[in-house]
Amino acid sequence: METAGARRDLVPSSAIPLAYFGLAHAGLAAALGVLAIRPELPGGFFYHPKMVALVHLVTIAWLTGSILGAFHIVAPLALRLPMPVRRAEWAGFAAFAAGAIGMVAHFWIGTYDGMAWSAGLVTAAIAWVGFRAARGMRDSAAP
Repeated sequence: METAGARRDLVPSSAIPLAYFGLAHAGLAAALGVLAIRPELPGGFFYHPKMVALVHLVTIAWLTGSILGAFHIVAPLALRLPMPVRRAEWAGFAAFAAGAIGMVAHFWIGTYDGMAWSAGLVTAAIAWVGFRAARGMRDSAAP
């Protein structure tokens, strides 16, 4: 049942934000788990591969994943931006998840060629969400 004047595509889906938030919290839990097991890891030289992997668990997996999940809730509500969830949204989430996991894993083992491909997946997923937002602004009722 829709309220008067409400559009169905402006109601945010809960599945895609929960997927992003789940991945984000798994990344944060993994970072905390690594620190619980190896508390000496942040000490010493801060550019070693395992420390960079730990930093990317927090910045890419947790922060960026939380931002993308929140955007799928905030954009339809605050900006009145139509963002219906389709297969392409799930493909974008899969690209982000594979890219974030790949970046952390390749930093951890010190193979930077694989990290570059993984970073491309993360960038593509972020660009996809940005493209969807920019495209939807034409139909937005927000001033």
